[in-house]
Amino acid sequence: MSIQPAYSSAAIRFSPHLEAMRGFAALLVVWHHYVSFPKTLDPNYTPTGFWAYLAPSHFSVLIFFVLSGYVIGLTNQPPLTAQTIRGYVRKRFVRLYPIYVVCMLLAVLVGWGVGYSWAVILGNLALLQILLVPVIAENAPSWSLHFEVLYYALFIPISFFRIHPVVAALAAFAVAIANVLLFPAHPLLSSYGFGFTFWLTGLILARYAGRLPHRQHSYQLLLAVLLIFTSFQAFNAPTAILQRLTAVVAGNRLEFLPGGDTFTTILSFYDLAWLPYAVLGIIVFAHKGFRHQKVVLGLLLLVPAFTARHILAAWPSFDVAAYGLPSLCYGLGLLLLLHDFAWVERLAKPVIGGLARIGTLSYGLYIVHFPFMLLAMRLSFFSGSAFTFWVRFAVAVGASLLTAYVLEKKFQPWVKARLL
Repeated sequence: MSIQPAYSSAAIRFSPHLEAMRGFAALLVVWHHYVSFPKTLDPNYTPTGFWAYLAPSHFSVLIFFVLSGYVIGLTNQPPLTAQTIRGYVRKRFVRLYPIYVVCMLLAVLVGWGVGYSWAVILGNLALLQILLVPVIAENAPSWSLHFEVLYYALFIPISFFRIHPVVAALAAFAVAIANVLLFPAHPLLSSYGFGFTFWLTGLILARYAGRLPHRQHSYQLLLAVLLIFTSFQAFNAPTAILQRLTAVVAGNRLEFLPGGDTFTTILSFYDLAWLPYAVLGIIVFAHKGFRHQKVVLGLLLLVPAFTARHILAAWPSFDVAAYGLPSLCYGLGLLLLLHDFAWVERLAKPVIGGLARIGTLSYGLYIVHFPFMLLAMRLSFFSGSAFTFWVRFAVAVGASLLTAYVLEKKFQPWVKARLL
């Protein structure tokens, strides 16, 4: 007996506020790379103290995976056929590849003196990094595009053969677990499987989006969720809880062996601690609801507060760099969840609107910002102080946003008009 999806006009509507979450996640990735990587944006200075905030960039990528599956599910609801597969592949190619090629060529130019072989360059241009060749360091975030393209490709047989996404997600998870248990020296298949579990969760959400009732959430609630998401790198109690529970059942057998390649082990079993938060974010920002949503929302967003026990245990040696800004954001987020403020609603509306506009540039911003950082590292003048760092930060972010705008709003439509 198969479970039939609920397709409706409501299911295929994509909330513009999801773009706000996407834009916010992209900005967290940019902050993480620009501020947290030592002596890169400014070769002679790295922020310390309160502003040395470590943004949850990895969680942001997990959100991207779930969002990607969700969008593909919404825009490809009828199963693919022999006649429609070509159109699906062409649309994915036009959306992803032209911008990717431009940014990877920029990365190659920035790293010109590194001496990458033609095999490495062509392998990265073919999106075969990690699997066959190393990732070009001048655009390290491109690792996720390799995973993304794989998931796009795997969607074809899932849709064509009408494989239920729940079954596919369970299979992906089982393969990932089996591989890490049986072949711990070869972790890449497990990374693929864990990441695909996130992607397929988005596909599941899209399949049943029409069954979830519409619920118009306030801008204050959206802002509160984003503030709490901001704290997740420091307030990582969900990961710690999952690690302890797993240790009781399986010891350390689900952990990757130490010393492995960074990108082959980049997605792990413990990332699943954040899957409920990615799902919750999409449901809230898509203005969907479910039974007992307030209770579930409250419980999930209170779990990270267990990190406060660690902070209090280390008091008065409070690590401002690790916990200062995350504590402020988490506290403000909880306050906004518990009490409505009319002035916050007025403030939050343009903030969410601005983030939504950045969300329309998020792919370009994600894939172009890293080469600008490495280019700045090679410029030794105007360097060595907090002032020079934040000026460089403003220039690099501005250049990244401007380039992303040109790529997303000018270049990509130009390519689309000629290839589709």
